[in-house]
Amino acid sequence: MEENGKLEILNSLHIGSQASSMATNLLVLLHTVLTIILVSGILVSYNVSSIDLKGSLYFACSLGLASLLGASIAYLCAQIFATSSQTRGIFFSIVGILYVLRAGTDVSNLTLSKFNPLAWTYLGHPFYQNDWYYLIGLFLLILVVFSIGLVLESSRDLGSSTIAPKKGKTKASKWLATPLGFFFYLNRSTIISWLLADGVIALMYGSIYGDIDTFVSSNKLISQMFANNSTTLINSFTSLIMVVATAIGLVMPLVVVHKVQF
Repeated sequence: MEENGKLEILNSLHIGSQASSMATNLLVLLHTVLTIILVSGILVSYNVSSIDLKGSLYFACSLGLASLLGASIAYLCAQIFATSSQTRGIFFSIVGILYVLRAGTDVSNLTLSKFNPLAWTYLGHPFYQNDWYYLIGLFLLILVVFSIGLVLESSRDLGSSTIAPKKGKTKASKWLATPLGFFFYLNRSTIISWLLADGVIALMYGSIYGDIDTFVSSNKLISQMFANNSTTLINSFTSLIMVVATAIGLVMPLVVVHKVQF
């Protein structure tokens, strides 16, 4: 709305300079509260002894706070960078880095996961310990990130950003003058980021292949389930990877074509 001029029209009315962003954040907060109520209510409705009200509420709150953490990071990035494409790229990069670090520390050193905000949603062990200190810390972090974004928004002009955009070249190169070069120039960040994401996902899934046999042999129940055909688990896992890889591979062409269309 800020890029196409709609926000400037709204700000000319008696609604306040931050009414649009506050309305968006309140909408996210309302969605989070409804999610917490719905998820906890559904879990309690199962009437299972191990799924009590306290654990269900803790689990639902962890999901809600995770969504609020993403919204606060996106709100902060929107105040720092000039365009929505830069904001989306930096936001997904931050979330991706935190996710990869969380996956690595969970396997190698669980103590390091305590420094990752994404890991705070499950380190309290829902339905077991229900340690609310992690969720309280995550809530305080959300308030800090949101407050910083609020201060940055109030201190910048409409259409500007905290980090000034880099000035482009005055003359286009021969490569940029071609349709292929111009196409790659418009989508270079998307293409590079998705290629890196595909590589990380391939490494993550590929590393699991070597541990399937160890997992089956170390668990008696799993060994009995696949006693007749030990390749069933590997085949199922391979088919799952193919479905996930196909879905991920389709995202980048759709995003690129959509951007070129507009």
